[in-house]
Amino acid sequence: MARTLVTAPTRLFDGNMFHPARDALGYSEHLLGALPVTLPAYWATANPIFTHQLLFLATFVLSALAMAALVRFWTGSDLGAFVAGALFAFARWRFAYLYWLQLLVTFYAPLVVLFSSRYLRAGRRGDLLGAGACFLGQVLSSYALAYPMCAAMGVFWPVHALVLRAPLRRLVALLTVAMAAGLVLVLVSMPMLHVQRLGVSHITGEWTVARVLEWNLSPLGAWLDARAPVFPGYVSYGLALTGLGLLLHGRVARRWPIQGRALAVSLVAFAGPLVFLALGPRGGPALGWLWEHVPGLRHYRVVERFAYLVSLPTAALGGVAAAALEQRVRRAGRRGAWCAWPGGLILVAALCFEVRAPIPLLADPLPPVYTWLQGQPVGPVLEIPAGMLGPMGVRISDPRYVFWSAWHGRPIVNGYSGYAPAGYPLVTGLAAQLPGEEPLATLRRLTGVRWLVVHLRWLTPGERSRWESEAPAPVARFGDDVVFAVAPAAEDWSARYQRPPAENTLGGAPLVTLGPTDAAAVRWDDPAPVHARETTPVRLTVRNTGTQRWPALGVDPRRRVMLVLRWQPTANPTPPKATVAVLLPRDLGPGEAVTVNTVLATPNTPGRYDFIAEVRQGETLVRTPSEMGDARVPVVVS
Repeated sequence: MARTLVTAPTRLFDGNMFHPARDALGYSEHLLGALPVTLPAYWATANPIFTHQLLFLATFVLSALAMAALVRFWTGSDLGAFVAGALFAFARWRFAYLYWLQLLVTFYAPLVVLFSSRYLRAGRRGDLLGAGACFLGQVLSSYALAYPMCAAMGVFWPVHALVLRAPLRRLVALLTVAMAAGLVLVLVSMPMLHVQRLGVSHITGEWTVARVLEWNLSPLGAWLDARAPVFPGYVSYGLALTGLGLLLHGRVARRWPIQGRALAVSLVAFAGPLVFLALGPRGGPALGWLWEHVPGLRHYRVVERFAYLVSLPTAALGGVAAAALEQRVRRAGRRGAWCAWPGGLILVAALCFEVRAPIPLLADPLPPVYTWLQGQPVGPVLEIPAGMLGPMGVRISDPRYVFWSAWHGRPIVNGYSGYAPAGYPLVTGLAAQLPGEEPLATLRRLTGVRWLVVHLRWLTPGERSRWESEAPAPVARFGDDVVFAVAPAAEDWSARYQRPPAENTLGGAPLVTLGPTDAAAVRWDDPAPVHARETTPVRLTVRNTGTQRWPALGVDPRRRVMLVLRWQPTANPTPPKATVAVLLPRDLGPGEAVTVNTVLATPNTPGRYDFIAEVRQGETLVRTPSEMGDARVPVVVS
């Protein structure tokens, strides 16, 4: 965005992934709140990787400084500020998710609390503007933290105003600047709402309230589970409980700007809604209602993220404990004052030892294939294997391609986010069938792909063999990285990919519902010997023997016609749960046939199996006449 802001500000959300989709950043976090760090870094170096790494490190430094400023205001203690800053910057959950940069941009949150507290206490306009600006920066940094921040401040502000006995007009002013920030957030979110209206696919699965319940439970017990990311660590817990006890006792804060019990109540008010919302929809009828009706909340996929900002009051209370320690030893005179800092350093060292975690580094040098791409004519790049998961379920593919695209600067058909264009599953499904001519022809029409970069080392032996024996001559080869040039397509379907038609497939066929008069014939061409715990290439011929054109290139999986393959143990009539869906490379008219190539994982256990290939529209089986004998093939797995 730092580059686009000055070169094409009207296309701010047009990232280079998911080509040719528009507003590609609308499928992910935009990190606009990080621009104060990323803009000068990128403008000075024009290096996106340097900018990313600088922001990564800055999230720790700036979060520590912001937290230190907050606790310094509340306690007047340099030691308390130092300990609180360390507790917040090195919160345990941060090291569990170092690869999610949007979650690490937390340096605005303590400043929102600082300026709000100062404004409610003294009523200075500069503090009001500071609170509003920092609140806007935080909600623009990531939606993952915007919801928790709004929930926390929505309770903190009225409670803090009440305990400080601030005039009502000050609370109203804070709520007004928060609503103004919310309006800006809504305006910035328009590209995201636009892509939602166009339709999205969920790379990690369809996220509904039921799926949130199934995959993202954050019970209260997680706060006591040392293996859970929300568990802050024994050092943080000990310091926070000590600080809370001291505040409730009251004596420690006699000379502080805010009375001790008022500060304790305010910090608990900040943490309370976060702990409650981290339960997710299973937390009770009220939470279930919120998840159904609050805009966007039903798409909040990892509910434990509500708990991450609990590290703010935890750190503040730890800073209170350190400030009390400093106060206690200072009463012993100058000699005692020197004991406070060694004690604080020991506490921080113990914290760092407890939360220590390895920081993953990309040790690979820049692959030469990307340097080669820099010197070629600009054109979309499709990298194989495509999709979030590589062979055998290893996560190697799309995230890595997005990273390397920062070097070669070409638009890429691949992409990585929790969401993707509605047609992206078609792209990855067809890419898995390459180097076949028909899937490539469809990909050319949909994406305008100019270069195919095939990483042979990440393919299964069967897939690699097909590329080496059936693909045309490559234009460049760098070890196991092979590049193929793709000729322009005669037709351009990119507009359909960007805005999928409501009643037609991306290939233009009507989205009809198949009926009793529709039928299919499937034949396994040249079955090879099958060995357990391996992969085997499968070539199938599929024929439409019915009366309607099959909508195979539809973006709605419930109306899409596709192949479903499975291994059925001969001795066990119960259909296995594990099936493989394989796309057809084009819409198929009556009487037409198409060849489908795929590679399947074989059963783990040797024995007799039936290889079953069915044509389905969504969950509905398309009739395959049994007398053809070609939808079920007996196989001996050795």
